[in-house]
Amino acid sequence: MAGPARETGSVLAMVPAAVLVMLLLASLCLDAGATFLAQRELADLCASAANDAATLALTDSALYSGRSAPLTIDPVAARAVALARAEPLSQRWGRAVQVRSSQPGAGGTLDLVLQASVPLPIGAASGLGARRASPVTVSCQATLRRR
Repeated sequence: MAGPARETGSVLAMVPAAVLVMLLLASLCLDAGATFLAQRELADLCASAANDAATLALTDSALYSGRSAPLTIDPVAARAVALARAEPLSQRWGRAVQVRSSQPGAGGTLDLVLQASVPLPIGAASGLGARRASPVTVSCQATLRRR
């Protein structure tokens, strides 16, 4: 079932274009996947850092003063704990993870915001002026409660 002789090889011209389109779509998928993975890692880090910071930065006076005293968190100690927890990711990505913490609110609430610029596997390798990193921001909150 061969067609007319003049249509022979017409698909040959479309194959390189199709391969190029598939490579571009694959590179977009890899970069988006890397960004999503980094966002999940940063969210996990934020949650554990907020929990550890709230626990470790609890002031001694609030801990040992009894049930009537309000729970307070030392913001300097909380930031130091979060920075220490973020250091392994900073070293792996080759870029610093920024840590912002709000002034702990009443009732022992701590808000953390982590920001990072995540290197992209394909965008960093291409020299076509593509983005080399993707900005990722996550926030989380830890609240102290007495039991």
